[in-house]
Amino acid sequence: MRNILALSLTNRCPLRCSFCCVPPGPGDMDLAIAQGLIADCIRHDLVQEVGFTGGEPMLRYNDIVQLGASLDAAGISWGMTTGMGWLGSRSTMHTKADGLLGAGIRSISVSVDGTHGREIKPEKHPLIREFVERMVNGGINVTISVTKENDAEACPIELTDLLDRRNFRMEYHYVAPVGHADGRACHAQVRFDMRDSQCPLKKGFTFSVWPSGDVYPCCSTYTVNKAKALRIGNVRRTPFVDIVAAALNDPYLVTIREVGFAGLILLTPDSPVWTEAFMNGPVQDSCHLCAKVLANPGFQDIRTALAQLPEASATAR
Repeated sequence: MRNILALSLTNRCPLRCSFCCVPPGPGDMDLAIAQGLIADCIRHDLVQEVGFTGGEPMLRYNDIVQLGASLDAAGISWGMTTGMGWLGSRSTMHTKADGLLGAGIRSISVSVDGTHGREIKPEKHPLIREFVERMVNGGINVTISVTKENDAEACPIELTDLLDRRNFRMEYHYVAPVGHADGRACHAQVRFDMRDSQCPLKKGFTFSVWPSGDVYPCCSTYTVNKAKALRIGNVRRTPFVDIVAAALNDPYLVTIREVGFAGLILLTPDSPVWTEAFMNGPVQDSCHLCAKVLANPGFQDIRTALAQLPEASATAR
């Protein structure tokens, strides 16, 4: 299992995507907290990878370079996400690209959405492509993430010619009515399939730490900054190593990681949560189902029942 630490260094973002599950706002993570978390991860071997996110993490560029260099020196892979709203002149772009490469960045996810056109004008598109090519040519794993509201939308920047490069890929996502995008029309063609109900935690925890210090066991965009139902601690009050230990022994998290939601339903077949979850509108994916379960008043009964199962207790240990 590969665990990841995702540090949301800032809530600030120059873009204003209407479907964003975590809208921009004030709030930066204290550099000392970020440094302490990384030191804990290195000292206790808590994670195998660190990602910087936000908001727009490149608004904390100098801190990213400093933190990234310390991770690279410790042999921990690191990467980041960006919406490219920080883009300035060509020389600034290359200076920052060189800084990221020099600090040992290993992966980057670049959001290229049609809604960015309000802040990123078409004349900036060649610079974005140049930045992407700089990363690809530097051996960095590059993912282009395109969020679509309908089938007719396409990536606003021509990048498909890079698909023959082994360290480049493109992902297309539909707007989903989750998190702060509640109420938005969902156009995805693929619905939740119980035969493939495995929680993404199967691959490992992504311990997401937000500027407030709140920690979640995954990206949690369905609940973060709203219901906070999946919050597992706060690093301002509890040592991170203890938060990680608690997550690894949480009966609900352990169950959905090990047997998925199909197994969870079999373990708690009498819970009314399941009928209500599937009756109240379509379920997009396992994360959407998780959000519905967490929002249901019967969730605590499920957690209690799981904690009493000998199988769950043995798995947690």
